[in-house]
Amino acid sequence: MKIFLDVLITLSFILLFLTSCDSANQDEMIFFHEVIPKIQKRSIFLQDNTTTEEIAKNSIKAFLANFDSHSDFLSKDEYKTFKQSQQNSYIGIGMDIDKNSRGQLICYPHSKSPAEKAGILSGDILIDINGENIKQKSIYYVASKIRGKQNTSVKLLILSKSKKQKSVIVNRTKICSDAVTSSIIDQFLILHIKNFSSLTTIQLTTKMALLKEDQSLILDLRDNPGGDLYSAIDSLANFLIKKMLIVKIISRNNIKEYRCIGNSKRFNRQIFIWQNKFTASAAEIFIAALSFHINAITIGQQTYGKGTTQEIIEISDGSAMILTTGYLVTPQGIKYHQKGLKPDYLLSDNITETKEYYETVKKLAILKN
Repeated sequence: MKIFLDVLITLSFILLFLTSCDSANQDEMIFFHEVIPKIQKRSIFLQDNTTTEEIAKNSIKAFLANFDSHSDFLSKDEYKTFKQSQQNSYIGIGMDIDKNSRGQLICYPHSKSPAEKAGILSGDILIDINGENIKQKSIYYVASKIRGKQNTSVKLLILSKSKKQKSVIVNRTKICSDAVTSSIIDQFLILHIKNFSSLTTIQLTTKMALLKEDQSLILDLRDNPGGDLYSAIDSLANFLIKKMLIVKIISRNNIKEYRCIGNSKRFNRQIFIWQNKFTASAAEIFIAALSFHINAITIGQQTYGKGTTQEIIEISDGSAMILTTGYLVTPQGIKYHQKGLKPDYLLSDNITETKEYYETVKKLAILKN
């Protein structure tokens, strides 16, 4: 099977070359037309009716997956299913998913969501959906299979962090959970930013108004998988001065800078930020900007390290590529992809309770005073 995969990856190089040149070298054309028929006639892994087009598409998919777990190729049917799942009539179970470097799909259930109530925990690995093994499936395809009509259910097979498999049935229902919630402990206002979406900026601004003069602020970004990068950028207007650098996106052809669009006055109180190994992507950019510009103190674990951006590129036959096209770079100039962000005060991976995080904040606050 490994040899077969290597052949597909090699073919993808050939195919990419052929499609990028007006006139391919004759020897390369001969090689291509020699190899494909031999695979079709002799490989025991191919069905008799496997077409050249199928081999080409599978080779591209294998090639992309070989070097980047976030790049993928969606067949016409897969992409059609994904687009249908974006319709307003399709709803989910209140769970984000992301791929790790090994291609495993990691679960991030929202607080009090159907997914969490069914027993799914952050860090659990998704194995199959309704009996369909989703290994090597696109994250976009998997997300579309989880979504469906209201009041229907989906059966998920999950591998827990303790390496035990469990089967759960989750009811799909309209998700109206808040992106930002608040609580008060002693003299601290704690704002839990669950994800970055169209709701986050306005909810964060509203919650910030609750902060009293005698209170300090804690931003809880544990288990925040990121989401909409532009929502994270807009949310930083609550803290940073206009035109402060938030993130650079470095692609093959250019560098784009994104700066704060907000205030003329910087937030001048001490901020403590809680993070863990499931804090990812846009949440990491949010933390890095606050840490750099206003010396926010970070507490917890090294973050996930999702520091790239993806684009959906449609193909004329109805299929699509999901292609990683840029690196996210913090204001400090750090490429954190597959590395994560180290906290100022490191806590053990075994420490997950809010109480433990809060005790660290109290100690730091006493030292500061």
